[in-house]
Amino acid sequence: MPDVNIQIERAHRSLTAKPKNPNAAPRSLVVKFLDYSVKDAILRQAWSQRQVLYKTEPIFFDHDYSPELQKKRAQVRDVIKQLKQKNISANCIYPAQLRIITDDGEKTYSTLTHALPVLQEFEIQARVDERGRMESELSHYGWSAARERRGKNPAVLPATDVRAFFSGDE
Repeated sequence: MPDVNIQIERAHRSLTAKPKNPNAAPRSLVVKFLDYSVKDAILRQAWSQRQVLYKTEPIFFDHDYSPELQKKRAQVRDVIKQLKQKNISANCIYPAQLRIITDDGEKTYSTLTHALPVLQEFEIQARVDERGRMESELSHYGWSAARERRGKNPAVLPATDVRAFFSGDE
């Protein structure tokens, strides 16, 4: 892409350990571009080419999502696959939202938990982990998930205790 001014803010290897096997695939590179639109253009170009080679070896391009977000997106992709098998148009919107497009219009769900009633109408099985269910329940009460600070282990209540607290059970 000769017309794109690529300005890299920083680049480094991923934090995984160096492979001991010399035939193993090399570690990933993480690149932060100065301009998001450059990153977007590079990803679109790489994906449209289907295969990008460096010397004779294929290289792959993708977003750098956290493991937690990758897990949520995988759950949404699984639901989208099932919807497409039933000829229902759907896609995943960042970060891990589900958009369903039907003849009645388009509806976006912020979590799979919020989409469960609609998915049950379509007879779609959705995998929602306990943490996702809990975050959804707590958000109804105006709570939000506190992010863990590095080096600190906050006390975590079991799901049964949290439910008991909100339901008034002892």
